[in-house]
Amino acid sequence: DADARQGLAGVTVHLAERGRRVTVEATHERVRNPPYAVTVSYAVTAPAATSVTIQSLTGHVEASGITGELSVDTTTGDVEIRDAPRLSRARTVTGSIDLTNVAHDSALEAGTIAGPVTATGIRTRRLRLDTVTGGITARDATADRVEIFTTQGSLTYDGAVAADGRYEMRTHSGSIRFIARSGSGFELRAQTFSGQIETARELGLTLVSRSRRELVGSVGDGRAVVLLTTFSGQVSVGRQ
Repeated sequence: DADARQGLAGVTVHLAERGRRVTVEATHERVRNPPYAVTVSYAVTAPAATSVTIQSLTGHVEASGITGELSVDTTTGDVEIRDAPRLSRARTVTGSIDLTNVAHDSALEAGTIAGPVTATGIRTRRLRLDTVTGGITARDATADRVEIFTTQGSLTYDGAVAADGRYEMRTHSGSIRFIARSGSGFELRAQTFSGQIETARELGLTLVSRSRRELVGSVGDGRAVVLLTTFSGQVSVGRQ
């Protein structure tokens, strides 16, 4: 208890207001080899239209209902974002990313180094989701340009296909699943070194060429481009 009181006494909270901008920062006095550890958590409530930037070294980040510009970065911790129509960025180094009902009028990026990425109900012009170790799932997604990359893990895109859109998914070790819910036709190029390529009959795929490792074809007017690449894993393409 004495150590805890000593650690708490060394914490200083700095609050700075400049016009319509507020900065909150917690600092701790420099102590060499202290017999305690100090953890600071923030619980912030703001008007919905407030623009919020969150930066943390260690800690879980959760945000919901923020309709202003929102950007989140942490080093070690999970990121969970709900109901954010102007989310531009959500990143962590070690941890998972979980996005639900988020959007941006220009571009939205989310990623981690070690952990899965899940995005449900995404609306943006350009979407980028990436991780090194972990799977990525994008459901109920609407975007003109999509980039989904991982090194070790499986990838799923389940969403609309925009006319003249471009959809690229790439993994080294893992399966790829692409489901076109609605929208434009597309040109398809799927590649796998060790695995199978499967296409659903309801796609109405017009085959251009096919080998054990690559399939090239088109669906409908072929206006959009879909590129699916895995070294070791199965590729499946369907329509819902």
